[in-house]
Amino acid sequence: MKQIFSDFFDKSIYYYNWFLNKGRFAPTRIGDIIITIIGIMILLYAVIGDNKFFIEKFAGIFGTLMFFTLFLGTFKTFWIKLPKFIRKGNDEVSSFLNNFSHSSYLYGLTVVTFFLTFTLCGVVMSGSKFIIGVSFDWKVLFYNSIFLSMALFTVLYFMFHISKDNITLKQAKARISFYLLCSACITAGLFGTSFKVAITPFLTYVGIGYLCLRYLIDKIDSESESKKSV
Repeated sequence: MKQIFSDFFDKSIYYYNWFLNKGRFAPTRIGDIIITIIGIMILLYAVIGDNKFFIEKFAGIFGTLMFFTLFLGTFKTFWIKLPKFIRKGNDEVSSFLNNFSHSSYLYGLTVVTFFLTFTLCGVVMSGSKFIIGVSFDWKVLFYNSIFLSMALFTVLYFMFHISKDNITLKQAKARISFYLLCSACITAGLFGTSFKVAITPFLTYVGIGYLCLRYLIDKIDSESESKKSV
């Protein structure tokens, strides 16, 4: 299980770096792809003319690529820049998230997750509306996606540090238990308040993420014990 996540993160980092490596026509390869798409759009427009079908399809592709570029940029640029003493000299979000700390997790859980959800919803909306021809309610899509993204980020954040041996299983269990305690205390303090309506989905989905993490950690722990006994 640990090796599966390690391979997944290695491949994700490889493709992330590939897209952001220096391109031939633009500063990055994703920039090369966007320039190529624009060139094809101009060429087809000159040959075919004002064709609504092709314009919509390329608008969808172009919009998807732009939102995907923002998605990649979320791991590179601080949309909300933290003070130096918090980010500890890290100028990129990815390097900041490599630190296993309360500040990096909370920043990722709130700010990074928000912008990732925004960009991914943009990819879905652009692709579905212009390429497939299906429309979604933006607000409903975003509302349902952001809490699920928070749970997914929680799982991936901890599994990254576990699979890369940045932390031990005991450290992970202790941190998860602490966050579960904080969630329970917040939930208990919200009874009878209107604020509970807004915060309850957040605590519910993130709580599911913590429970999923406990299962994965126990699975890795049991696999480690099996290897030792062999």
